[in-house]
Amino acid sequence: MKNKNLLRLLSAYAALCCIVGIIPLNGLQVSAENIQSTAYESTVPEESVYNNEQESELESESEDNTSSVTITAPSEDISSETLTVTSAAEPDTTDNSEIQTTLTTVSDINEPIISLGDLNSDESVDLTDASLILKLYALLAADIEHKFTNEQVISADCNCSETITIEDAFLVLEYYSMKAAGITESSFEEYLINPPVITTTETTTTTTTTSTTTTTTTTTTSTTTTTTTTSTTTASTTAITTTTTTTTVMPSSTKINVNCILQNASPALPTGCEATALTIALNYHGFSADKYDIAMNYLPRMNNTGTYGADFTYVFPGNPTSSSGYGCYAPAIVATANAYFTAKKNASYAENISGREFTDLYKYVASGIPVVFWGTMNMCNPTTGSSWNTPDGKRVTWKRSEHCLVLVGYDKSAGTVLVADPLKGTVTYDASIVKQRYNAMGKNAVIIHKSNNSKGEEASIDSGSVYRIKNAGSGLYLTVAGGSDSNGTNVIQQTSNNTASQQFRISYDKETNSYRLYTMCSSNGTNRVVDIVKIGGWAVGGSNVQIYNPVDAPAQTFVIEPQKNGTIRFSCRTNRSACLAAVGSQNGTAGGTAYSSAGNAVIKTFTGDSSQLWYLEKIN
Repeated sequence: MKNKNLLRLLSAYAALCCIVGIIPLNGLQVSAENIQSTAYESTVPEESVYNNEQESELESESEDNTSSVTITAPSEDISSETLTVTSAAEPDTTDNSEIQTTLTTVSDINEPIISLGDLNSDESVDLTDASLILKLYALLAADIEHKFTNEQVISADCNCSETITIEDAFLVLEYYSMKAAGITESSFEEYLINPPVITTTETTTTTTTTSTTTTTTTTTTSTTTTTTTTSTTTASTTAITTTTTTTTVMPSSTKINVNCILQNASPALPTGCEATALTIALNYHGFSADKYDIAMNYLPRMNNTGTYGADFTYVFPGNPTSSSGYGCYAPAIVATANAYFTAKKNASYAENISGREFTDLYKYVASGIPVVFWGTMNMCNPTTGSSWNTPDGKRVTWKRSEHCLVLVGYDKSAGTVLVADPLKGTVTYDASIVKQRYNAMGKNAVIIHKSNNSKGEEASIDSGSVYRIKNAGSGLYLTVAGGSDSNGTNVIQQTSNNTASQQFRISYDKETNSYRLYTMCSSNGTNRVVDIVKIGGWAVGGSNVQIYNPVDAPAQTFVIEPQKNGTIRFSCRTNRSACLAAVGSQNGTAGGTAYSSAGNAVIKTFTGDSSQLWYLEKIN
């Protein structure tokens, strides 16, 4: 197998030599299909030829009709040896003549410098070096004494495997061809560390070819001959696959210049690393965000009620201005960023890219996008913390030392990453340690997609018009229980009744860039609105829905988000992870105000379930 692989590589090498003009195309012919085994002979004095024992390891099954190929690499003022490759082919009637070319190696190099791949020390890794590696491999494989220096032998071990193989020559040929094609400008050693990334796209083109077949039928009578000709057309389809190669070279190191904001600088956010990290990313993208404003006006928060605590995946437990606060994860920061963009009427948006491998985050940094990610304070090991129940029935457990940072650079060769750390400033960390902490904290990461376009929510619907709101899951309609016009009346879903209790005037609020839902059963849609019953001071998954006077915008405004299937999502303006939903497929009741009550209208963490989506039916 080793000999067969060598001959395959020699054939490939010879073809490459022909392409670049080192060996004329008609001056070298190698047929790998006709070669079954390989023996090596040296044309140096006869005493150097293999003994019988050496020949027995390489001899072919047939001794008839052998062809000999000797390959030469160009050299200047360098003593050479000649290597003859003898192969046995199947007997045939053709004349198997010998073709010889000289393969050259270096016997003396002054002041040797060990540089991978550069055997002739000409500061270039090219075809000559590949031929020298092949010759060295052949001599070593045949246990023939060679004149290569120790430095050359070390240089020939391109993949540092401590063995000279055809793979070493292949690496040189691959590098030479990519450099000649302009795919890489790096040195050979840099290429070995960080080879170009090749992506291939296949495009299929269909060509239709039409052929015509003519059939002749002849009918004969005593006096007349009639000839009828029928033409049949057959269509054949040929699929042609065209391969387009796009090369993307990611640099081995890069960094983004950001202004690292410290969370404990006045005004201090002792537990506000997430709000601070997001502020760093926002300001890099050209916004004028303030960490305190982000933490207090856009970050979804919930105080511990004694019975419930926040689901920290989506909501911050406590207050980031206090050392007794906790923290939150990627979905909460995506919701925070998107709430900020809504308030600024900007079309930018945050994306949750959690779950990716840590090194996959490098491509965003290489593209000039800082990545908000989660690790630990001082990159220490996380430990298990407190547990509590959430309003929507979950049991969650906190991990101590949770910390949010911004990835702004990396250096693959040094094995380091550059991080904007809200506790320390811009710091270089060991990449392997950061990767471990990133994995331990659930691989959470967020990026910002910057847009210079404005985005007002008013265009989503016909503001001021009256609608019935139908749940996509149950087919029932949003209803004010009993049609009662009083604060605190429960909102449910019910079968269509064609009354004002199921009619809502949806009005755009320019100040908050969001909507209020006025019930038509209260002063003809001018008095009370759909209201979220806060838990721990915030609208969170698990909250009930009622009607109330329009006095608390954070609990009474929604962002209307159209979906691809024609439905809409009513997202809480101050907690974009949460939305208006219905429980089950039954009619609700005025007294069924629990989160699990059948037919009740509640706030849920958005999952895309049909119970969280609605149809709008406009009333003329």
